[in-house]
Amino acid sequence: MESIPEYRASVAVWQYCPPVLFAFGTFGNTMTVVILRRMKRKRSAMPVYLTALAVSDTCQLLTGLLRGWLMNVFHVDVRTLHSAVCKVHTWLVYSFIILSAWLLSFMTLERTLSVWKPHRVSLLCTRGKAIVVIVVIIVVSMSANCHLLLWVDVVGGGGVEGNGTGTGASTSTSSRQCHTPDPDYQRFFEDVWSWVDLTLSSLLPFTLVLLGNVLIVWKVSLSVRAAKSLGSSRPQDISQRQRRTSSMTVTLMALSAIFFITTSPICVFNIIEPYVVQTRPQDDLRSTARLLLAWAVVNMLMYTNSTLNFYLYCLSGTRFRRELKQCLCCYITPAPSPSKNQDGATVTNPSPPPAVTAGVPGPLALVHSPCPGGSNLAPGHTRLSKGGRKKKESVGSGGGGGGGGNKRETNNCLLLSVQTCDHTYLSCSDF
Repeated sequence: MESIPEYRASVAVWQYCPPVLFAFGTFGNTMTVVILRRMKRKRSAMPVYLTALAVSDTCQLLTGLLRGWLMNVFHVDVRTLHSAVCKVHTWLVYSFIILSAWLLSFMTLERTLSVWKPHRVSLLCTRGKAIVVIVVIIVVSMSANCHLLLWVDVVGGGGVEGNGTGTGASTSTSSRQCHTPDPDYQRFFEDVWSWVDLTLSSLLPFTLVLLGNVLIVWKVSLSVRAAKSLGSSRPQDISQRQRRTSSMTVTLMALSAIFFITTSPICVFNIIEPYVVQTRPQDDLRSTARLLLAWAVVNMLMYTNSTLNFYLYCLSGTRFRRELKQCLCCYITPAPSPSKNQDGATVTNPSPPPAVTAGVPGPLALVHSPCPGGSNLAPGHTRLSKGGRKKKESVGSGGGGGGGGNKRETNNCLLLSVQTCDHTYLSCSDF
């Protein structure tokens, strides 16, 4: 077997890729938790989802990726240490995969609600409700895979062992393996549960993420068109917003594609692998080596999804990048040196305030004052009152309402709420 190039390639993938993914993933997920704690958004639910996702991704790397690396480098399979370890470890690996996928789905749902219902998102998406949703996802994910606790066990040699159920390739040559000794359950796993796992961990979450991102792009595009038709902004501002919308569209679609590309191959492999094993000759070592290589590649893709989230946040989140920069600078930049005034008292030189371009609010400027109905308006903007007269709007001013005379006011407020609302998550830009 060692003379076959595909087998050597599979061993190399398991030996060299996991340390890189584990190092980058652990660092990124840890930094995600640290940065979210620094941001201190007490009312927002998004940091709760992001923290839970970072913890779930880290647990996925610790349980699945680390085990595969130990098997191929030190030839030690932790699942064969004890029957309880075999059951619990297999159960946790499958549960964390589904948990991470659905946490990402509910994060996309909240961002969609923030754009479509900016005046009600503070009521619909609270920290308390987010915690309840996360608990429900955890219970459902672990309950859906509880059958693994009953039918998976450590048995003597025989069978092909990989993901804990006998339905994946592996380089393990130990006489003790963690898979199911029941042929009926084996058939259930291969013919039924593999399709259920594909739906729960990839297809359905991907559909929800893609649909939510499409709705976000559509709503923001409508808002930019409304501003252009109403003439509520200067032409250069409209052009700048259109460029941001195009960039946001590419980013959101890329996030959706990355999720699907990294999560679906391993599910598809678990479906087709039993049929390949049944049809190939038993002594065909090259086919076995190709299966081992494919198994290694689809695993690396799956764990890449658990590694990339932090770096995708940095790519698409302006506020996240700002907090990261401040977090890193606090360890690099020395504290300002104190000086003495004329009276001899020691004072600290304050940092100069950031420059703000007059009349041009930021693309997602955060204004920590309530807007009508729960959103925020950028200072200096004008809006129409019920009588059709222009009214100067200051930060935190009241107003709102419906009616025919308010149609233009509502559209303008919608545009501004999408851009400047304190609780709007546009392409992950507000966390």
